Amino acid sequence: MSKHDEKEILGEEIKKEFQLERLIRFSDAVFAIVITLMAIEIRLPETGEHPGAEALVQAMDRLLPVIVSYCVSFVFIGVVWYQHLRMFSLLKDYDAGLVLCNLVLLFFVSLFPFSSSVITHEQGSLLAFFIYLGIILLCIASQFALYHYILIGRPVLRVNTDLRQHLEELRKR
Repeated sequence: MSKHDEKEILGEEIKKEFQLERLIRFSDAVFAIVITLMAIEIRLPETGEHPGAEALVQAMDRLLPVIVSYCVSFVFIGVVWYQHLRMFSLLKDYDAGLVLCNLVLLFFVSLFPFSSSVITHEQGSLLAFFIYLGIILLCIASQFALYHYILIGRPVLRVNTDLRQHLEELRKR
């Protein structure tokens, strides 16, 4: 193999690595933006005056469902992000199928601010609960599809590593 061929192969590997890194950074940005959008929902109602202690307690009481929804959603999104991090640590390359599976997951994750808002504004509504639960289930299903694609569907994209733990995790899901 000539030096020129070696340089071309190295250049292609660096390009693939850079593009995969871009995909990971884009995904991280979506997760961060989703969490930020949910945090923006946590705000005291504006009154034209400085509220007293009693008014503040009442406002905090009204905010409690928003805070609980944020905490539950934050934990769920954090778990999804961590699993995403673990999945992408297995990759050395990407293809259109991987990008599509990842975008589907990010799409459903990006619906969390909406579903969180629905469940806090329509407290006690069965429809609101099912919307929130539906988004969670769609996230789980799309994450499973992404994991399956990485582990089973396109092994050529993975680094050579022991997959027993990952395959067992996929089986449990």
